[in-house]
Amino acid sequence: MIFEINPEMVEQIAMFAFYSDMNANLDLKRRIIETKKEYIADFTKRFTGFIGGPLSSGLSAETILVPHKKKNKSGCDTAIIITSKGLSKIALSKYKYPSFEDPQLNWDKTKKSSKKSLFSSQLKKQKRYDKEFAVFQKIINKQLKDHPQTLSKNSSNCIWYSDAASFNQECRRSPNELWGTQQILEMFEKKGTADIGTILKAVCLDSVAKPVKITNGIEDFVKEYKLPSRVISINVLD
Repeated sequence: MIFEINPEMVEQIAMFAFYSDMNANLDLKRRIIETKKEYIADFTKRFTGFIGGPLSSGLSAETILVPHKKKNKSGCDTAIIITSKGLSKIALSKYKYPSFEDPQLNWDKTKKSSKKSLFSSQLKKQKRYDKEFAVFQKIINKQLKDHPQTLSKNSSNCIWYSDAASFNQECRRSPNELWGTQQILEMFEKKGTADIGTILKAVCLDSVAKPVKITNGIEDFVKEYKLPSRVISINVLD
C-alpha cells in the first residue's frame, strides 16, 4: 500500500502543528496552563482549530476520546491519525515535562510494581508499536535557558522513539534508573531534536509509519491496537 498525500496538505499540517505547539508553550510560560494534561488539551484544541479555520484548505480534523482499559499499553499519551485517499498513517507521542529550571531534579518516578524508571518502562512499551506506527517523545519546555542553540526555546523538542531508546541503552549508567533533566539534554545533544511540524511532515512523506486501512472506524481501531484514548483525526478531503 502506498500512502498518497498532496504536498500542500502536508505543509499545512506541519505549519498548523508547529504554530499550535508554539502557542501552547507560550500559554505555559504565561502560566495560563500549568500541567502536562493542560498542555495536551491546549495543543489539541489549537491544532484542530487551525485545521478547521479560515487558513486551512482541503483538510478537516476532530478530537476523538476513546475510553478503554488498555489505553496505557502503548506507553504514549496521544495518537494523531492522518488519512488520505482511504489510507492512514499514525503517530503516537509521549509527553514529558521535565524541570529545566533545575537540571539535576529528577522529574521521572519509579514504577510501583518494579521500582524501575517509569519513563524507561514506557519506552519498552513503545517498542512494539514502533514497527508499524511513528512513535516519538515530546518534551515540553517551560524555561530553557543557557542551553545548546540546537534546542527550541519557543516550542517543545521532539525525539523519535528509536533515538530515545538507543540513548537509554547505550549512554545511561543503567537503563532502569530514574531519568534526570540533564540526561534529557545530553540525549538531545547526541541524538538531535525536531519540532512537531517536522515530525508530522516525516510521518506523511517518509517511511517512518506504515500505511494502514481503518475499515471499522477509529474507535474500534484504537481499542484493537490498544492506542491512547486521546486521538486527533486529520482527513485530507478529496
